[in-house]
Amino acid sequence: MSLWTRHKPCPSCGRSGTGRIKCSNCQTVGCTNGNCEIGGLNRWCPICRKETKKVRL
Repeated sequence: MSLWTRHKPCPSCGRSGTGRIKCSNCQTVGCTNGNCEIGGLNRWCPICRKETKKVRL
């Protein structure tokens, strides 16, 4: 799994050093931080409002 860096932080929350994930439905990219808009590895995407499988990048 790759991590967001301080030169290329998470586009959803701006953090670095967290794992990269994306929604399998809407392809929105975020991180594994629970405070991120995509946030965590739960099954619900707040962007597309569907149950999803979040894929680690």
